[in-house]
Amino acid sequence: SEIERNIDDLLRSDFGRKLMADADGNCILSRDELKVVARNVKRTYFTKGETLMRQNDEGESFFVLVRGTVHGSIANPDTAQNVEFDIQSGALFGEMSLLTGLPRSATMTAATDCELLEFDRRTFTHLLSIREEIPQVLSDLAAARAAENAEALEKLRASCTVPPVLERTGILNRLKRM
Repeated sequence: SEIERNIDDLLRSDFGRKLMADADGNCILSRDELKVVARNVKRTYFTKGETLMRQNDEGESFFVLVRGTVHGSIANPDTAQNVEFDIQSGALFGEMSLLTGLPRSATMTAATDCELLEFDRRTFTHLLSIREEIPQVLSDLAAARAAENAEALEKLRASCTVPPVLERTGILNRLKRM
């Protein structure tokens, strides 16, 4: 059935192996508990080139990539260089907007034909109510992901900083020495 298929896809993904996993990588939710979630997720399909979400849009859902590759791009107004990345089958993405209420941090485009499971706010609320430790697990994830994103942004800023010899004063001093 579709519900069993959804459960299997969730267990094989980062949702079951990382997000809802214990220290040994086993999903903390039983198949019966996952039925509550699997019954409400929406299986969606995107064709190559379609945009799944845009940076700075509001986000009321997150996705589990079941099949395909999704390309991400983060535009940074402080630098001319975008951060580009790809995610593969099994990945979980888009959750930060739902967890924090902040706009989407990246534009995500289907690099190939893709199959996804979408968690909307209602499904997410069901997930939160299954076990009392789930909100703590998700808040830990959000804090860790935010720290990773901040570190990546700082590295990007540092790589785009103009070295002193290329600043106006550095060039002027060189010209005077010449």
